[in-house]
Amino acid sequence: MVEAGFLDAATAAAAVNEPLRLGLEGDDGSSGPWRAPYFVSEVLYELYQKYGRDEVLQGGFQVHTTVDLAMQEVAEKAVNDAGIEYDDERIVLAQKAVERCVEALGILGQAREQKMEQAALVAATKAREQFQKLSKIESSKGKETSEEERSKAEELAVSEAANKASEAVKRRFDLTEEALSASLAEHQEEVKKASKARVEGAVVAIDPVRGAVRVLVGGRDYYESNFNRATQAYRPPGSTFKPIVYLAALAEGIERNHVIVDEPYSVGDFSPENYDKKFRGQVTLEESLLRSLNVPTVKLCAAIGVDKVCRMGKALGIDSYLPHELSLSLGGCEMTPLQLATAYSTIASGGVLHKPYLISRVENYQGRVIEEVKPISTEHRETVVDEYAVSELRSLLQAVVDRGTGRAARIGRPCAGKTGTSDGHRDAWFAGFTPMLSCVVWLGYDDNTPLGGIWPATGSSHAAPLWRDFMKRVHEGVPFEKFHDVGRDEFGGRAPRRIRKKSRRPRIVGLPEIRKHYRRHDKKVLWRDVWDWEKASSAWEERERMQEWTADRAKRAEEIKTMKEQLQKALAKTGITPS
Repeated sequence: MVEAGFLDAATAAAAVNEPLRLGLEGDDGSSGPWRAPYFVSEVLYELYQKYGRDEVLQGGFQVHTTVDLAMQEVAEKAVNDAGIEYDDERIVLAQKAVERCVEALGILGQAREQKMEQAALVAATKAREQFQKLSKIESSKGKETSEEERSKAEELAVSEAANKASEAVKRRFDLTEEALSASLAEHQEEVKKASKARVEGAVVAIDPVRGAVRVLVGGRDYYESNFNRATQAYRPPGSTFKPIVYLAALAEGIERNHVIVDEPYSVGDFSPENYDKKFRGQVTLEESLLRSLNVPTVKLCAAIGVDKVCRMGKALGIDSYLPHELSLSLGGCEMTPLQLATAYSTIASGGVLHKPYLISRVENYQGRVIEEVKPISTEHRETVVDEYAVSELRSLLQAVVDRGTGRAARIGRPCAGKTGTSDGHRDAWFAGFTPMLSCVVWLGYDDNTPLGGIWPATGSSHAAPLWRDFMKRVHEGVPFEKFHDVGRDEFGGRAPRRIRKKSRRPRIVGLPEIRKHYRRHDKKVLWRDVWDWEKASSAWEERERMQEWTADRAKRAEEIKTMKEQLQKALAKTGITPS
């Protein structure tokens, strides 16, 4: 290579003197042909697309990437460990269910005979007592029968009653046994499926300040499957898409303590339900996001318009197709973990969109730089969404982790995020960030099989712990840093009130069916009816109407003042003094 000009003598000598390291399969970072195999394969794909395969393999390129090998290896181990733990857990749960069914069937068999005997005995006793009472009544009426006939009739009545009661108990036990047998067969089938199934995972971590991809893990083992789920698997994001809806609403001027009614709601054939099938009545936007309520989210999307939600998703960096339907608000679309991580990275950066990149610099064999990504200076950074709205959303997502559905993701330092579970429990997500790192994790099956089989897995139960384990490790020794929350007074006086960590519910003013929310804007009090979201106008339109009304009022006052001055001048010329 030195003779061919691909290496200089110093580099060649250093390579020769470097000790040979032998890696065993299973070592951290050695589950592929290179260290960080999924990351490297994506880098090679990008290079092939730009320069061609032959040029990349024969051109002597020196490629500098954004990968943090320490973080990458932590993520690879975390994904593999989480996959093994989940696979084992599913098998153990299915086996325990089989054992419980077998035990229940055994107990049922023993109890059947005992309960049948008890029922027959009770029925026989009652029948005997009733027969004897009837015999006495008939004797008092003068109807005499022989002792033998009376005894036969009594035994027949008692026997019929006992058999009838025994059969009734037997039928009930047969139905229970049939149900238990069906459950046993289902659990046995689950054991077989769980033994063969292999859950997969993906992790993407991005530096929100620069957009550099630090971690990209596309599966548990590159040797077994080189399909890169981080960049190639388009999956429904579930509730991790909801923050985009709330960000669009906040950007429209809707406040976090606005109230929506959580109640049965339908639009055509679309009838969303909450995860627990319950409705909570009046809830604030903050409470709705903390509890990941579906119905209020859909109502909010309908109020601001699906088109605005789509534009917000595109502005945050999501390149995949976003359907113009209300189901989009609940994650009714498909995207890769990298695209979702880009959106959350934009939120973490305060609304500054950085296109994610894996290659920072490429040099040819002569050392000439042919490609380089230069960081954008602070003064040239542009936000794609209102900074106050982003700051409010960050605060809400922190609350989701602190006291909402994302409590399993707490890492002992400021962080924000959102859980997500797709329809049918086919995908489990957690997307979140700290001031230094935005990270998305995904768990699911390649064949779109539901997670957990009989016991569904969710983003809260499985994806959030994986995110927590990874983020805890990579933040060890990192200085404690808080998010920079801002108030609108820092942005041209657009709304003097600063962000509140915990906002109270608005008071009900007037009639019970009317709820008015007051807020100050440019020293003017605005109100809007937020009870009926379909009739309520947007805060932005209302603000414009208030500004127009104020301008018209000032214009009319100026006209009246001018008319008075003209009248006084005219009267002065005529010598008439106004009384």
